[in-house]
Amino acid sequence: MKEKKEKTKEAPAPAKSALAKERIVKVWELKFPRINWLYMIKTIFVAILFLGATVFFAHVCARVQNEYLALLMNPQGNLELWILIPSAIAALSVAAGILVTLVRPSGIIFDCFVLSAALLVELLGVNVNSLIIAVIYLVIAVSYSQSVIAQFGNQIRFTMHPLVDGNKLFLLSLVLIVSVSFALGYQYDSVNRGFVIPPEIKTAANEAILKQADDAIGKMDQNPGGEVQQAILDKAKESVDKMWTGFESQIKSIQFPLMPVMMGSLLMTTLQIIMILLGWIPLIFTTIILSLLKVTRFSKILTETREVETLMLE
Repeated sequence: MKEKKEKTKEAPAPAKSALAKERIVKVWELKFPRINWLYMIKTIFVAILFLGATVFFAHVCARVQNEYLALLMNPQGNLELWILIPSAIAALSVAAGILVTLVRPSGIIFDCFVLSAALLVELLGVNVNSLIIAVIYLVIAVSYSQSVIAQFGNQIRFTMHPLVDGNKLFLLSLVLIVSVSFALGYQYDSVNRGFVIPPEIKTAANEAILKQADDAIGKMDQNPGGEVQQAILDKAKESVDKMWTGFESQIKSIQFPLMPVMMGSLLMTTLQIIMILLGWIPLIFTTIILSLLKVTRFSKILTETREVETLMLE
């Protein structure tokens, strides 16, 4: 009888061991939580897509910096680059919209924007100017992402309106980066070749002015091509050269990089007009891609239940 009692007392031991195992499992899960590998793979795919668009955009900015004079002097001959500029802006805008919409937590988005800014610095050349560009880009990009995420969180039903509102600021930052790259191309070239206004621009302007003067004098002079006409043309050329010299001396006296700012402003105005006319295209592409991702079950609509505090009469 005593042996039976001892056996009955020892029976609960397996239950204690099961509890111990359960505790070990819980501690393990707290320290090493289970990873949703499929979600991680999808997140990496979206991040790679965004960083790839960044590389494309940075490559175009580098070309704008190196070929600024060709863009300015011969737009028709550089039609490919003129097409690539808005295409790169649109591609990065679409990729950023997909990143901000689908990826959570927001810390991953911030990391992607930091990597994107680092890629800009690397591909544009590591210097003070590229660092300033990267910082401006990062500040605007983070502000854009936080604003869009906050608006998504305030929606009852999912819509694209937050992206529509935030995309304007992000597009403006990309246009600003391309314009600054254009201005930096002029600045580097002016330092290397020692000019205020590119000689190619002055030559083209001189030829246009003297051609008009030659045509006007030829209509008035009964003996075109004579000594009188040549003397007038020489005088006109001398006046134009004096005009350039006076203009350049005035610019040099200003303690401000006036010409780079003017060059950048010229391109920025042009790109702003293009974005006003075509800025709706990136949003359409973003909407189509997000819809396709939802249809293919790459993403899904998640319905959340939230507790909301209100003040009312007791």
